[in-house]
Amino acid sequence: GGRSLLGSVFPGSLCFYDRAKHPGVKGLLALTLDDAPCRRRDGDFCMVAEIQELLREFDAQATFFCCTDYVAGHEELMHDLLRDGHEVANHCPADRSYAGEREDAFEAALLQSEGVCDGLRAAVFGQESTPCLDADAASEVPAARWFRAPHGRMSAPMKKVLDKHGFTNVLTDCYGNDPWIGDADYLAQTMLDHAEDGSIAVIHMPERGFREYNLKALRMFLEGLRARGVRVVSLSTLHREAHRRVGAPVAEPIEESLAASASSWSVNSLVGEARLTAWRTEFHKACWTAVNTVGTRSVLGSVFPGSLCFYDRTKHPGVKGLLALTLDDAPCRRRDGDFCMVAEIRELLHEFDAQATFFCCTDYVDGHEEVMHDLLRDGHEVANHCPADRSYAGDSEEAFEAALLQSEGVCDGLRAA
Repeated sequence: GGRSLLGSVFPGSLCFYDRAKHPGVKGLLALTLDDAPCRRRDGDFCMVAEIQELLREFDAQATFFCCTDYVAGHEELMHDLLRDGHEVANHCPADRSYAGEREDAFEAALLQSEGVCDGLRAAVFGQESTPCLDADAASEVPAARWFRAPHGRMSAPMKKVLDKHGFTNVLTDCYGNDPWIGDADYLAQTMLDHAEDGSIAVIHMPERGFREYNLKALRMFLEGLRARGVRVVSLSTLHREAHRRVGAPVAEPIEESLAASASSWSVNSLVGEARLTAWRTEFHKACWTAVNTVGTRSVLGSVFPGSLCFYDRTKHPGVKGLLALTLDDAPCRRRDGDFCMVAEIRELLHEFDAQATFFCCTDYVDGHEEVMHDLLRDGHEVANHCPADRSYAGDSEEAFEAALLQSEGVCDGLRAA
């Protein structure tokens, strides 16, 4: 259903400006780039300069949603973007979901991230103006502070904090799912197919050896938009033109194009989130059911060559009556022990006299070493699941090798202890 579903699926979030309500957005599209500037401090991996050059070539402006943990070491490049008329916005400190955070923890993360963005702005503009767009009383354009929920996941506590500090959660109606699809032609065409007047487009920052295909995809997308005569602008410019031309009252919520009032967000958000969760669940059930009907073990060797999926009893009769249990993403993505359930898993395994292999995202181990030691003492084992919970398929050989060995070092440390 395209745009027609976005208001009910993502209540209270800004996904686009409807030209019927905001005729000023005719011929305009806002470009946003996520996970800026670069997850690695080494400047050899950072592609901000290439993106800046590409945007100059097409006379395009953009909003860079920053994972502010990534900013250190890349400040000058971000200053150059701001001098070129681009803008920075808040994407939280880390590239992970914050939907499970308590209200106070999310508020601290939000303000920490905005402080980094404010520091970038102040270094260029010499002021501490926190809104991305200051209120314009003459044209009745309301001030705006932009935020994008990492992984697109929102919660009621997050929304409460955003409202308290005057932020609008920004999503999209123009996206190609580039973290998971590395085909630049497909990405560009998919985004062009969804681009309309008032659209908010999203693409993730490319880096050398990681999502590098997005540079090509963005070029093709901009070429297609230029051929249509579409002007590519920042989010704040799109917001300004939407309200300047229409003269919407400042009191009106800037996400009115989604027909979602702030006063009813709590109820609507829970309904929308529940509906989205149900859709996701049913979708994945259907996909998994389909996968399980096409031969199961018989096709695994051709689908995943070189990987161990099972031990065939006909070749290894010793496996009769045995099954290996593995648990992924151990031990816990949060350092706060109140959220960690390793002890409960350990107790459950003890109850059933079961052993398991815990594949660790080793970025998660810090703060949970003792519970992992207890697992090892019980006869369980730890294994390598890379440092972070993300795909490494787009990494260069050198970068993946470094990540693999870093993670194995953490596992070796647990074993040695």
